[in-house]
Amino acid sequence: MNVLCWLKYIATFICILLLAIYTYIKSRLFGNKKRTPPLHNRDCKIAIVGGGIGGVGAAYALLRSGYTNVTIYESRDKLGGNAKTHVWQTDNKSITTGLSVLAWPEIFRNYIHLLNELNIKTTTVKLPFFIDNKEENTIFAHGKQHGNTQQYNNDLKRWTRMVNTVKYVSNFFNGREISLYHFSLLNPFNYISIKMLSLLFGISNRFWNNIVVPMYASTFLSTKLSFIPSSILSIVDSLISIEPNRIPIMQTWLQTSVDVFD
Repeated sequence: MNVLCWLKYIATFICILLLAIYTYIKSRLFGNKKRTPPLHNRDCKIAIVGGGIGGVGAAYALLRSGYTNVTIYESRDKLGGNAKTHVWQTDNKSITTGLSVLAWPEIFRNYIHLLNELNIKTTTVKLPFFIDNKEENTIFAHGKQHGNTQQYNNDLKRWTRMVNTVKYVSNFFNGREISLYHFSLLNPFNYISIKMLSLLFGISNRFWNNIVVPMYASTFLSTKLSFIPSSILSIVDSLISIEPNRIPIMQTWLQTSVDVFD
């Protein structure tokens, strides 16, 4: 890794650390003053950016909690985000297939509660990932063992050790169930990126580029994984694990996206 990348990591670490220190000092100095938080006012205006599964679930949870002025902002003319189906008509028969992301983890409680209230039937499915790297002639898949992926065995062991370390430390500081909403400023992994931590655990760049990035970039993160805090690994691993023997289990509808979002 060149010097410029290391400087970016160090700069990101310092910025996050300074922000955490500022937040802590501000809470200590002004946290005891009595004031009404904005969300305690049920008539306050709330904007939700994005009308996908997450946005719709958040809007429903807010409305159910008594907030009456909730607006979803969506750039497209329909809700649903990337969760779409298409009905193919052929020979007087119709076949419904998925065009994009149709499944969600069971931790999406608000969205699941909304579907139950609307009487939209769902089912549980296994979603194994399949990564075919034609340049290096390697295949990596959940539930499958391929001889040419043995080169990643050491990286897999180190990745598992890294995830378990993050889980243990995060649970120690948080003391709550795994959630993106529960975090502690004292957790050191808030200030160490996933990429930097993987280097510290001896995980190779080939494993990072050929397995980690394709798997997580195709789901709910982004292609720029290098600077994401490693504390998120606990929740990410519980949803979609890189371990080949842990096939991700999701939920999906038994109907079309039109039936759900219209």
